[in-house]
Amino acid sequence: MKRELNLREIQQYSLDVLLDIVSVCDSHHIEYMLFYGTLLGAVRHKGFIPWDDDVDIAMLRKDYEKFLQVYPKTGHHRYQLLTNKDKSYLLPYAKVNDTKTVSYMNQVELGYGVSVDIFPIDLESMDEKKAYQMFLRQKKLSDVISKFSVIDKYSGIKSKIKYFLYRSGAIRLLTCKAIHLAQKYNQTDSTFAACNIAPVGDLFERQLLSWLTNLERIEFEGYFFKAPKDFDAILKNQYGDYMVPPPQEKQVSHHCMKIFEK
Repeated sequence: MKRELNLREIQQYSLDVLLDIVSVCDSHHIEYMLFYGTLLGAVRHKGFIPWDDDVDIAMLRKDYEKFLQVYPKTGHHRYQLLTNKDKSYLLPYAKVNDTKTVSYMNQVELGYGVSVDIFPIDLESMDEKKAYQMFLRQKKLSDVISKFSVIDKYSGIKSKIKYFLYRSGAIRLLTCKAIHLAQKYNQTDSTFAACNIAPVGDLFERQLLSWLTNLERIEFEGYFFKAPKDFDAILKNQYGDYMVPPPQEKQVSHHCMKIFEK
């Protein structure tokens, strides 16, 4: 019988995946940075947000593409790189998955277990209105893709239709469209950048490229990882008054999956 992992165990497994990723990055001169909740946790808690259960990192597009080429050949054999080229994975950003774990959502097995999300960062339009229009388009694509990331093909007519569309490749085309759209301004001289490939809720990211290229080491769970030196500007942009924890009732994981050892 599979054993369900508790929150602290999931955090430790995630940290182990992160350490392997960073080892590969450091060996191949690939820049990465702690991002989103992981960056917030490092700054506010020097580790995981106590109720959070995952790790997010980001890379500028050129480093991201290099990582996709290098990691499958050099990462630990326990860990698996997942991209939209994998048949069971639809999301437009990569994950490194711990193959000794498996996750379930609403009793449906997902195509991964404990994993680290790796987000590519692309240039944005200098025109804020155009950048916001890009955000809205990507949010629509992301909302549709996310609905198809968990499918129970045996439950109800809606699920059967979703499974048919998934198998037909129609949704994968949307993933490819999101990836292509995200890179629209990468050949420009824009000084703004964001992870616009997978918008987080209603957050419209508008960050200076210089915030994301000047890195330093920051403590996270007793280790020191790369993070933006201008983390204050980034976290204010993403979370507002980020040093104030949310109310007790909101201190819960944003994931609704259960993770087990295989």
